Amino acid sequence: MYACSSTPSAEKEETAPIVGRWKLTSEEKAPSNKSAIYSSKEHSMVVLQLQKNGYFMEYDTILDPEWKKKGLHQIERRSKGQYTYEGNTLTLNHSSNDTAFTEVMTVNKLTETEMTVVFKSKNATVTKTYKK
Repeated sequence: MYACSSTPSAEKEETAPIVGRWKLTSEEKAPSNKSAIYSSKEHSMVVLQLQKNGYFMEYDTILDPEWKKKGLHQIERRSKGQYTYEGNTLTLNHSSNDTAFTEVMTVNKLTETEMTVVFKSKNATVTKTYKK
């Protein structure tokens, strides 16, 4: 006689807090001290979607009903590609029809609802804050 039994695993699949839909809320550039604050009261919102499978998409979501009446798509893609997140480094490997480039960012803050990244552009250090 044989008997089998199995106990269902109570383990939940772990999801890294970096995965999700991140809305850009502010951007600062140093040393010029230029900054911008983004809110849902604006005409559009920039979103960085980081998926569990390592794929990302950055896009604008049109919020203004008047802009929608003018025939603008509700979602306008900016970029897409693959990403990696190791330690506190977020690397976005952008790809499009005619170009590819890599953007390397340091994640200074990451919680379930907020992420702050810093990276260097040609003339400035850029800090972006996102919220879920």
